[in-house]
Amino acid sequence: MVFNTLSDIVKHTHALGFIEAVKVKGDEESVIIEAMEENRAVVLTGVINKPIENLVGTVGLSRMGVLAGYLGFDRFNSKDATVTIESRDRGGIETPAEVSFDSGSGHSGQYRFMAAEVAEEQIQVPPFKGAEWKVTVEPSSQGITDLSTMNNILGSYEDSFIAKTNNGNLEFHIGSGSTDRSKITFAKNISGTLTHAWRFPVTHFLAIMKLHKSSEFTRVSFSDQGALKIEVNSGIGTYTYILPARAS
Repeated sequence: MVFNTLSDIVKHTHALGFIEAVKVKGDEESVIIEAMEENRAVVLTGVINKPIENLVGTVGLSRMGVLAGYLGFDRFNSKDATVTIESRDRGGIETPAEVSFDSGSGHSGQYRFMAAEVAEEQIQVPPFKGAEWKVTVEPSSQGITDLSTMNNILGSYEDSFIAKTNNGNLEFHIGSGSTDRSKITFAKNISGTLTHAWRFPVTHFLAIMKLHKSSEFTRVSFSDQGALKIEVNSGIGTYTYILPARAS
């Protein structure tokens, strides 16, 4: 369970390519995670449905390439392997300190957590004040592929897309005015309309959309207040990504 949950967290954070550290808050019932892209282009909150054994309190995940490497080592995912969270006494309180990997065949590794006070100081995720979501869709593989293709063509010159509704369709526009430009119909027969044409980072959006194929469900929502929300349910947890709109 520890292995699978940590793998899920890494997959939905570090593996996206733009999240360097994660704050994890565990109790006896569930686990809350928080993270943010360096320039606040993406803010993430997540809820893991079940507690992680021996993880009660707050820890930080930094140097996540090390954790990802251990989780990707086949010997640490074998039938004889064990992955456990080890605690240390800090001021008379048992505190989660590290993840211990043991292959059962002579291989081991330790991944050290960031201390709670350091995590609280360095990983400060602003609370989302909420928004009225005007349009919500479940993305299709074809829509994601089409946007990726247009990004491959225009991405060297345009790093964002504009979301618009038109005749019951959700359209994404890359480029505008007198420049090279394209439009894809991301979803058809939608409910709701957008009255403001907000701009969002296409690379971050596509990175999160790669999770769509392996998720139980993925939902994308837009507000007229300038925010995009992506909800991804992995079966282990639900991850909510907020992308604030860019200035045009």
